[in-house]
Formats: sequence, structure tokens, C-alpha cells
Amino acid sequence: MPMSSCHVTQEAAQHGRGQFEQRIDAHSLPARVWPNGANHVGGILANGLRALSTKHSMIGEVRGRGLAVSVDLVSDRVSREPVAVMTTAKIIYRAYTLGAVFFYVGMRGNVLELTPPLT
Repeated sequence: MPMSSCHVTQEAAQHGRGQFEQRIDAHSLPARVWPNGANHVGGILANGLRALSTKHSMIGEVRGRGLAVSVDLVSDRVSREPVAVMTTAKIIYRAYTLGAVFFYVGMRGNVLELTPPLT
């Protein structure tokens, strides 16, 4: 059953970003995890997303630092025209129903932000 834009908006309002954020005290992490481990795992994540971009033309660019990785969603790679915000919202909602949490950021709302937990 297709989701209406109203449904996506209502779900986003009910399950806001703050509900999903997990606060982590960086000082409580083992020294081997912070920051070198985050850079290593983030590199694996970014490389995996770059590999996906060969199969999915919607992925325009993958960038980030450490475990904060972003995916730029575009409707055309040549012109780098961003996808509609509703497309991004639908992707985020689908990820949420599958147990993953992404956020959308950027001036045009077409950037997925992936920030997996450090633990």
C-alpha cells in the first residue's frame, strides 16, 4: 500500500529525531574505539555505500568523517539535481520500519545522515 505524504509527515512528527538519538559519553569508550576505530568502521561503511552507488543512480555522493557518513540523493547525477524531500522522507520511513534509523539534513532535505552507535 503506497504511503501518502500526509502519512509520512504524521509518522515523522510522532517519531521525531530526538526519540531515536542515543547519547554516548565519548570518555566512557575504550581508547581503541575512539577515534581510530570510528574512522576505520566509518571507512568500511562509506566504501560499502560507494559500491552501492554503482547499482543505484539515486546515490550522488558519499561523504563524511568517522562514523558520521552522509549520502547525497540526486535525481540526476550529471546535473546533481536533488531528489524531492518526500522521496527522502519515504526512504527514511522505510528504513525505520526495517529497524534502521537515518536522518535527513541539508538545505534541500536530500541528504541522508547515517550515524551508527559507537558501541
